[in-house]
Amino acid sequence: MEIQDLKNQQEQSEDKGLIPIKGFKYMTEFVAKIYTNLGATLYHSKTEIAKANGLSANSIKQMLSLGQTFQLLELKHSTGYKITPLFLKIYKPLNDHEKKQSVIVSLRNIPAFNKMLNDYNGHNLPPNTSIANNIARSFSINEQSSLRIANLFIEAVKDFDLLNSDRELDLTFSSVKQEKTAIEANPNTIKNDTNGDEMIELPILLKSKRQALIKLPSNFSDEDLSRIITILSAYMEKDQ
Repeated sequence: MEIQDLKNQQEQSEDKGLIPIKGFKYMTEFVAKIYTNLGATLYHSKTEIAKANGLSANSIKQMLSLGQTFQLLELKHSTGYKITPLFLKIYKPLNDHEKKQSVIVSLRNIPAFNKMLNDYNGHNLPPNTSIANNIARSFSINEQSSLRIANLFIEAVKDFDLLNSDRELDLTFSSVKQEKTAIEANPNTIKNDTNGDEMIELPILLKSKRQALIKLPSNFSDEDLSRIITILSAYMEKDQ
């Protein structure tokens, strides 16, 4: 009887949009197949969408509903489903800022995701069990379901780069390219004593008002930065 009650509660929560049946990345890929195979300008039937995803029509009812919840799909009754402008901003963004902000808008349509974005913005994410407890207390959801939501939330913020270099949830827009632009606008130029190449020092602000300096040739590239990031990543603790 308890198992049946738990199942009923989960089904009711899914109907209310509290518990996503699939992860956000999965849903964007699901809608992307509609875009690729059917296009974005017309409404499409459930059968056409199922075929585009290699699934049966009966198996995608909840995914279509979740697509609407995330505002990736819109429904016109008796006509079908159509891709939304919000999805296009995520899948075919004009820039990184548009994509990130659109992802956040989409995620906020899940009440638990919205609360977690607000609660942890600017902070390191706690363990998934702590997030699950927060969800359980806030929405009166059982332990199993709240842990599922927590895991889907963590998966989404990682998949769509909502964690900054300090592993904090960051809903603002920042990127390596932005930092590079700011540095190039006001670099500290010095001469290399070894071979005379012009060098610049890149100041990196750390926590507790500390500062790190990276010395690079003035003509450094994105490829150079990627290599540096790869090397520095090796020094990060495995359990972080």
